[in-house]
Amino acid sequence: MNEQFNADNVERYRTNFDECFKNAIHNKDILAKIVKELVIELRDESLEDIKNCITPESGKRAQGLDTELINANPRSYRMDNLFRIGLPGGDGIGLLVNIEGQNVPDPGYPILNRALAYASGIIFNQKGIDFDKSDFTGLKKVYGLWLITHPRKGDRGRIWRYHITGSHLRQTGTRSLIPKLDKLEIIIVNLSQGPCRKDEFMDLLYTLFGAKLDDEERRVVVSKKYNIELDDNTLKSLRGLGMSMDEEFQNYYENIGLKKGLEQGRVEGIEENCIFSVKSLSENANLSIEESMDLLNVPADMRETVRKRLSRTTRSPYINRRLSK
Repeated sequence: MNEQFNADNVERYRTNFDECFKNAIHNKDILAKIVKELVIELRDESLEDIKNCITPESGKRAQGLDTELINANPRSYRMDNLFRIGLPGGDGIGLLVNIEGQNVPDPGYPILNRALAYASGIIFNQKGIDFDKSDFTGLKKVYGLWLITHPRKGDRGRIWRYHITGSHLRQTGTRSLIPKLDKLEIIIVNLSQGPCRKDEFMDLLYTLFGAKLDDEERRVVVSKKYNIELDDNTLKSLRGLGMSMDEEFQNYYENIGLKKGLEQGRVEGIEENCIFSVKSLSENANLSIEESMDLLNVPADMRETVRKRLSRTTRSPYINRRLSK
């Protein structure tokens, strides 16, 4: 398999995914639903009030901020989905909310590290914009919201929240209150891979980003169940998002299987390569043999051979247990 071809494809899929995600998330109805659920300060506010607090005003679509974070390399990181959101009844801009879509759960580094780097950059970038010189009283709270569209099997449907808390390291005399530090929150949302009848928010995310629906079906379902009107531009982005997710997710699992398989030794022939890849993918991604063969597009006429070879040669009790189901 040509490595440059794979690298070019991955970059093309990632660019397509990022652009489609950006177009979808800038729909104010979708954005308001997400921040109402995940941003503590906005949970008790109406969707209309939240939409009115997204600045600058830009009609039905949120404009967002065209922000570049520059490190010492120098290398810039563009924040396409960073929004200023005021607090209803408050003065000025209360929050900075960045929303990122991630379709591969393990891109080769911890997602949390990247989330922390982005959020920290947004905090630092406020100097000279939200406050001048050393007057840090103007520092705004930053939310980093990450939607993992294809999480690991054991993580599906879970939401994780990370924030800064203090503790007493040493004290003398009467215990005092620890000063509050409430300027950073990172929230990881692992989407479900099917309908969630008992969780309206997760069901909405699945319907938007995961369900295999045509444009008209998605428009009707989202309108009736969640009172969100999807325009043609948003529908097109959601359709493209689904296509790019499928392609890159398959590419991701192919790479896991092939790379891990090749680490076990020299593989000769398509059949042997396939067996190593299926075995490795099942073990490393916690998938069944059938799921692994589906994701790797193993030809139908080769599947029985793979099953027999794995059941006969593997020493892994996990593989044998999955084969026996």
